[in-house]
Amino acid sequence: MMAAFTEKLAILEESILAGETHPALGTPCACGQANAIHRCSECFQSPLWCSSCIIAAHKFQPFHFVESWTGRYFKRTSLLELGSILKLGHSNKQCPNRLPNQQGRLTTLVHSNGVHVVRIEYCCCETAPSEIEQLCRARLFPSTVQRPESVFTFECLKDFHAHSLASKKSAYDHFTALRCRTNSAFPQTVPVRITQMSTCTMTNISCRTGTVN
Repeated sequence: MMAAFTEKLAILEESILAGETHPALGTPCACGQANAIHRCSECFQSPLWCSSCIIAAHKFQPFHFVESWTGRYFKRTSLLELGSILKLGHSNKQCPNRLPNQQGRLTTLVHSNGVHVVRIEYCCCETAPSEIEQLCRARLFPSTVQRPESVFTFECLKDFHAHSLASKKSAYDHFTALRCRTNSAFPQTVPVRITQMSTCTMTNISCRTGTVN
């Protein structure tokens, strides 16, 4: 079996390295408004977009990692750096009662693919529920009930629970792995703003939020 792969090793290497560039480089975005220099590293066969279009394309997939062409290579960036804001309470649309200068709150968000820094705008309507209620309705679990600045996606909690049952992995080990997925070269640079949680605590949260069947 390995001999068959060895015969094709040069082809495999060339094909893998070809993925470090993109055939559409140097062409304008489909919208015609700007150059297409951004791509998603998680969407299947991602096209190239301008900043506005890649944000619009990820309106309901805001936890994907994206890359930007520097002129020499694709550099990991984030939707936040391109101007993306998570809007709660109106299906990710801007709240009609949004304050004029509101820019959202910077929040550390832990997803199953790694650690993100996002900007969250809460609904400002008179009948709007509390911040922690808005987060939970968006399937985001806050690390504190007072002005949360760190949240876990329900998918992350469900993923941790599955790993905990299968391999007895601790919450510390699971989060360390997520930091490596975020930045494998320099995981120590990944922002950490989360109160340490025990395996039991995170598992209980997973159960209570309905992420465990």
